[in-house]
Amino acid sequence: MNFKLAFVLVLLVVIDITSGSHYRGGSISWSVDPLQPTHDSVLIRISQRHSFRRTYSTSTFCDQQTITAGGVIGEGSLECGYNCPGANNGIDYENITDVTVATPWKKISIVSSVSGLVPCTDYSELYDYSSGEGETIVTIPTDVRFNYTYASCCWISLLTISAGEGWSLNLVIDTHRRRNGRFNSSPKSAMNPVVRLALGREHTIKIPMADSDGDSLRCRWGNTLTECGGICQPQGQLQSNPCEITYYAAQVGYEGIAIVIEDFESANSTVPLSSIPLQFLIQIVPPTTEMPITGVTGNYTVSPPCNPPVYVGRRPHGACIGVPSNAFVMEEIQVRTGCSHTTITDILTTSPQGMTKSNVTQSDPLIQPDIYSMYVYWTPQSYQTGIHQLCITPAASDGQTGTQACLTFQVDILPPELIGNSTYPQNGDTVSSNNFYIFASRYIFRPTRDAYIRFYRADTNALELEFNVVGYPSIWYQSNRLSFYTNFSHTWEEGQDYYILFDSGVITGNESCGVESSPISSPYFWRFHVALNQQTTDGGVTYINRSYSADLDQEQLTSEGRPIQYTTQQTQQTSTARTTTTTRTTATNTPEIITTATQQPLLSPCPRYWQFDTLVNVTTNEAEQNYTFCFDVNQFQSDVTITANTYVSCSNWKQSGAGDPMLELYCRKQWSEQLLAVNDDGNANFQNCFAAVLSYRLPRGTYKVVVRHPKCNYGRFELRLRLDRNSENHISSK
Repeated sequence: MNFKLAFVLVLLVVIDITSGSHYRGGSISWSVDPLQPTHDSVLIRISQRHSFRRTYSTSTFCDQQTITAGGVIGEGSLECGYNCPGANNGIDYENITDVTVATPWKKISIVSSVSGLVPCTDYSELYDYSSGEGETIVTIPTDVRFNYTYASCCWISLLTISAGEGWSLNLVIDTHRRRNGRFNSSPKSAMNPVVRLALGREHTIKIPMADSDGDSLRCRWGNTLTECGGICQPQGQLQSNPCEITYYAAQVGYEGIAIVIEDFESANSTVPLSSIPLQFLIQIVPPTTEMPITGVTGNYTVSPPCNPPVYVGRRPHGACIGVPSNAFVMEEIQVRTGCSHTTITDILTTSPQGMTKSNVTQSDPLIQPDIYSMYVYWTPQSYQTGIHQLCITPAASDGQTGTQACLTFQVDILPPELIGNSTYPQNGDTVSSNNFYIFASRYIFRPTRDAYIRFYRADTNALELEFNVVGYPSIWYQSNRLSFYTNFSHTWEEGQDYYILFDSGVITGNESCGVESSPISSPYFWRFHVALNQQTTDGGVTYINRSYSADLDQEQLTSEGRPIQYTTQQTQQTSTARTTTTTRTTATNTPEIITTATQQPLLSPCPRYWQFDTLVNVTTNEAEQNYTFCFDVNQFQSDVTITANTYVSCSNWKQSGAGDPMLELYCRKQWSEQLLAVNDDGNANFQNCFAAVLSYRLPRGTYKVVVRHPKCNYGRFELRLRLDRNSENHISSK
């Protein structure tokens, strides 16, 4: 057995309990660094979060001064496991921090030990913990699968101990390319180190899971000494997705929780791409006032109904928030007390490195005295590209803590946003139909979790109508247009003003964790006025001016239910808008001219979006003669290279079945596409048939690439999208 692995196992089973109980849990994850990988190796960014008993020692103590100064906390290191790349090459890895291993086909740079010290980000004097998060970049060979383990001693004294008091967290890394040609990145999760639960109640603990690749995620109990150390005993019932623990608190004390989160290429896959650890403590606390309780261990009483505090922020639990790097981000965290006689004493946090928090204050002592707010401020740095999580837990003056809520920040993927001046009807217009649409800043998708569109009456601010976009049938996500109509049975009061509000996440992107739109809470963002019904009578028949949009396949009707007859339709189109003139014949056979201005038809959706550093092998055929993909540049500018490589000379490409690719690069706007560049190196014998290459510095925007074959019908080629970065230009993409 490898000496290092044997040392870990002995440490877990044979421990010295005099070393102290100070570990409070943590999580470890990894992602591929956006710097361009080489053929032989890839840069892996390892992210660690660890929590400790704050008063245990100077190495675990943290306060605001520590955070401001960038001070670190913690101990120990991550150790590369038995199957560490290069371990079978006769090299002793013990106490070696950076080595180069020569194999017959490549040189591999390996870091076998990664420091477990992390910059402090959060602390609590009341609950006696310090928490920190840090990142380390290591060079890993491609096409390997191995693990890092973080193990030591000891947990706090627990109600259930399965194999000693030591801890062990195991991270599995895999650098094989996925089926789409990209490298994988692991899921990510975070928890406040101690989850406090009231005695004598059944609780549901929600475990946040996020994945920058949008993979299918599942959680399970840790079940080996390497995965869970001394806390391998399952606690309660575990649901794999969404990850939730159902736990009945029957005895006062602490329990250790060891969760393993894995990502899969699809919901039907059985082999995980990677796995990460998440460990934390449950603290079961006694009641505070008298009321008899049965079914628990110990002589306790339970308090009368006083609900714990709860998170009520505009961003719901689980929200995926896209933010740019090197830009200021501010989010308001709101919580509500559970009883009128309690206050919020603290909002406990687990936050990304560099995020700061304001003091906790009452939002509006006169109107909403039970609502408390805290602001978080963050300027994510360019090296923090990827997923980061903020978890908050409200703490009340009666000793109760609320259920944890977590927000996920995806750095350098911009979210779709609703555009205020792109609505129909326009803001403040008079309407006589129930059709609405609004444009977004980019292509949009329907969310998978609940999000509401709400209509309010302007004079009273009373809720008039609401619907959940997840299941609402009369809503359409059309490229970058959101179209919907309200229930025909709903009656709008004539002559009244209304306004529309949108929850966070009414529209989402299709990458990472599903970056979502910001909430719209201003009553002046989109207002409309309901027209008076204009009725005319002719021959005893009444006609009401009520029309529904033909775009949504609804006929326009007379009051008798007869379809209105359209006799002519003329369309005048310009580069920016389209004007449609319709002649409608009424019952009196008098032509009525109706002129409406609608938006230009949108571009057809792109068949696929790529991230940078994508490499795929493509074979075009009769079904798809040209290969098309799109990508986003989300910051100021980026040096982008697109390569279609055949690896075949000009004289042989027809015989070999390889293609003769030509690259076309377009800039996609809301209404049009502009051809930027064309390159085909194989049109003449003296040119390079091996590859067609485009390399340009592109500003922020959406771009489309089309690969054509002007010299032959179809062919095989290797296609790569690459981003060249330097220290002053760190760009990310979809």
